Amino acid sequence: MSKQTPHPDEVLEALLLRCTREQKRQNLRRLHELCAAQRVGTRDFSFSVIGRLWEAAGGIKARALYNAPSEDYRTLIQAWEKHSGPVAVRTVEPKGNVSHGFLTRIEDPAIRALVQGALLERDKLRAEVNLLKSLTHLQLDRSPAIPAPSLVVTSAHSSAATKLSLTPSEREALERALSSEFFEDQGWTEGRSGEVLNDRGRRLFEPGFTRAIRKMLAQ
Repeated sequence: MSKQTPHPDEVLEALLLRCTREQKRQNLRRLHELCAAQRVGTRDFSFSVIGRLWEAAGGIKARALYNAPSEDYRTLIQAWEKHSGPVAVRTVEPKGNVSHGFLTRIEDPAIRALVQGALLERDKLRAEVNLLKSLTHLQLDRSPAIPAPSLVVTSAHSSAATKLSLTPSEREALERALSSEFFEDQGWTEGRSGEVLNDRGRRLFEPGFTRAIRKMLAQ
């Protein structure tokens, strides 16, 4: 590892300094913690692996890691990859591992190699599961129960108007779901007709979706 390679802590601080959104600051810190744990584990910092682990731990969607707005996240991951050095190549040694001892009884070298590869993949996935367990925190919600929103319907001769009552927490959740910061983190965009598209242009919500929510918030 080169002495000129900046430490991931330094890279994180530089990214935080130029970051203007608190949500992204929190995402960077959480990603930093995950990468630190990954360095102790398999030290596999490929975007596919880190993206899958981060999404499972409550981070952004794994596919959003490849989007242009996620460049800072990729920079931090690459800093950890350089800091950790090359991934050590693991080999299965049947004679020294009781659980893998049966490999010596497989005469066909091609089949033996396939089985050995499957064992390595299993061990890798098991390490990822253990990492996720170490990052999982149980949070108990002790806040008082909030009654379900009620629909107040008033009639006027030939027409009826329906008013939706939102609690403060429900309103805040809807406003957050329509924020540009949330769309950026998810890799989504809003179409001209109020539809929501993912980073591949695939429609996630039908036209009028965002307009309908804004009308609800305007009440």
